[in-house]
Amino acid sequence: MKQDSLWANTFFKKSTDEPFEVIKNTPIFEGLSTRELKEIEKIVHQRQYAKGENIFQEEEPGMGMYIVKAGKVKIVTKVNDNESELAQLGVGDLFGELALLDEFPRSAAAVAVEKTEVIAIFRPDFFDLMHRNTGLGLKIALKLAQMISIRLRVANNRLKEIEELKQ
Repeated sequence: MKQDSLWANTFFKKSTDEPFEVIKNTPIFEGLSTRELKEIEKIVHQRQYAKGENIFQEEEPGMGMYIVKAGKVKIVTKVNDNESELAQLGVGDLFGELALLDEFPRSAAAVAVEKTEVIAIFRPDFFDLMHRNTGLGLKIALKLAQMISIRLRVANNRLKEIEELKQ
């Protein structure tokens, strides 16, 4: 995946099949202690999807974020009744993270490109973790905010380039 991608997780290290290893190698959990990573591991849910299966649909309520454990996922949106692919994600990439922070409907859909396994962290579990371990919750929320900020800057730069091309 291109480094300037809105969805890229820079410096992701190849993981094993264990949820702990996937979590440990996901950039938003970088710098956390083994004990903190074990706390996160307690709230993850593993899911499998067949090729072409929706992980979530555009406009549905956001329930949580996902990390690709195996397989590929495409992020798509409808534009004038046509499907537009925004990104294609692989092992270690995360998506749907806005649902951890707000309750707005999904801005795009996520679809398994092939047989895919994901690790999910759902909003109620994340908020429970934040309540039990405020420091850990704040560390994760700050990393999420930083990642979203980077994605927003990249999107703004792309929009600027599009506007410049129009002129």
